[in-house]
Amino acid sequence: MQRTVTWLALPSVLLAIALYFLALPAAKLWLTKAGEYALGVVLDIDHIELEYQPWPLLTSAPAVLHLVGVEMANPPGFEAPGFMAIRRIDVRFTPVFVRENPMVISEVRLHGLSLNVERRELVSNAGIILTRLAEFDTRESLFDLDKQFVIESVVLQDGAAQITHAPTLGPGGQLAVSFDDRPHYRIAKADGGVGLTTLLYEVIDRVVSDALVRVARDGEARKELEASLLD
Repeated sequence: MQRTVTWLALPSVLLAIALYFLALPAAKLWLTKAGEYALGVVLDIDHIELEYQPWPLLTSAPAVLHLVGVEMANPPGFEAPGFMAIRRIDVRFTPVFVRENPMVISEVRLHGLSLNVERRELVSNAGIILTRLAEFDTRESLFDLDKQFVIESVVLQDGAAQITHAPTLGPGGQLAVSFDDRPHYRIAKADGGVGLTTLLYEVIDRVVSDALVRVARDGEARKELEASLLD
């Protein structure tokens, strides 16, 4: 009986894969435009690759979607042209769950993240983007398909950040930090997983916190500075 169910489910799985992931040029355009709408800034993806071998596991076979060369622009009014760039994002999932809502993504792994966090007068670029994404999450469904995603684990592999917060950070008001020399660490692992807003917030928050430890040893001062960069 189990084998019969598996074979009956396979056409649906293959159809879902074709619709969601195998039409990679369409998927690239789809993800880019949806991301721009959700984030409120220009988003660019160089190309998308799918790593999937269905045989012999069939419906339970895992897949990895690679988003290569992801760049997120800054909101208007900030000096750096880009807010975030990621060399590659690996999204691990099981295609049989593509049609479920919410769709469970087992892991998102970020390689070579570069982050520019700036505060100018009363606002920060991170705060603007996070606020926009949070508002999008509460009022709209992703891609107008009522599709939601739950991410079980987020891993930051390596990268660097530059933080600008004059004059709090001293001469020049800038702090540059690299964490390429550290082993990768998990950013989020919550019961029930995390959503898209939480994913982005956790990434930015972890990188900013890691950088500010080197500047503000006092915990309260660090929290205040961090809040000013993320609000």
